[in-house]
Amino acid sequence: MVEKGSMEFHNILVPVAGTKADEGAIELACSLAKQAGRKLILIANVTGTEHDPQVRSQQVAALEGVGMIVCESNASAARLAGMIFQS
Repeated sequence: MVEKGSMEFHNILVPVAGTKADEGAIELACSLAKQAGRKLILIANVTGTEHDPQVRSQQVAALEGVGMIVCESNASAARLAGMIFQS
């Protein structure tokens, strides 16, 4: 897709909203990062409680289990993304 060295970038920002379309965006970001020899950092925020049908702690564990950084709030996820993007 992209020849290594043909595109210079340091970070890829992939905003997601929990939809099926996100899967394609994440797959593309993974592919671009791999081809460019870059590390892909995934940041998430999970809303809800333990009493919700999806059980918050289980969702957090599943995301962390695939390497995502899970922040306590959307604001903290945005701050972290900003710090990473600026570095």
